[in-house]
Amino acid sequence: RYISVTGVQTCALPIFFRASGDMIQDQKPAASPSWKLYAPYVALVVLAVAWSAYWYVASRATDAALDNWFAQERSFGRAWACGERGVGGYPFRIELRCTNPSFEGRLGAAQGKAQIGDLLAASHLYNPKLIVGEFKSPLNFRAQDHGVEIGIEWKKLLISHRMGQSPGQTSIEMDDGVLRAKDPMVTIDLRAEKFEFHLRPTPEATDASLDLALRF
Repeated sequence: RYISVTGVQTCALPIFFRASGDMIQDQKPAASPSWKLYAPYVALVVLAVAWSAYWYVASRATDAALDNWFAQERSFGRAWACGERGVGGYPFRIELRCTNPSFEGRLGAAQGKAQIGDLLAASHLYNPKLIVGEFKSPLNFRAQDHGVEIGIEWKKLLISHRMGQSPGQTSIEMDDGVLRAKDPMVTIDLRAEKFEFHLRPTPEATDASLDLALRF
């Protein structure tokens, strides 16, 4: 009997250590998460920072280009100004806002002053060659040396320009437009429910010919 009991104990020892080995393996610390799990988030942050930097540079370039254009116009005797000016549109557009734009200088043979409602011009960063401007009514112009007064009112006025080969493509769309003009001898009052003006280079033309379309 004693020998058989010892045999049982001897047989139990390997089982005990084997079970202990399994317990040790189960208690190993879990592997740390792979860095690949965080890669998409890191890439998204890098992309957002790069896009923000691109937008900032483009917005500053737009503001500087407008300053240069104002300076060029002043050299020609035409002065433009904004009551307030700002650049916005983040993250996908560049928007230029100008409140109560005004003009003083010579237009053709007339020296005069003009003022128009607020202006909002915008272009998409992924299509920067297309610029769309929305103007608030009205536009008033007075020629100082001819006594001519011109006033235009509208419900909606959009002007778009697609840059390309000079002169590019320009479109004007106006809803419910009213034109009033007068000088010491003549008074004009015109109305149009819809007015459209489209100018573009003639497709496949070898010269500088243009296509013009009017609708009113």
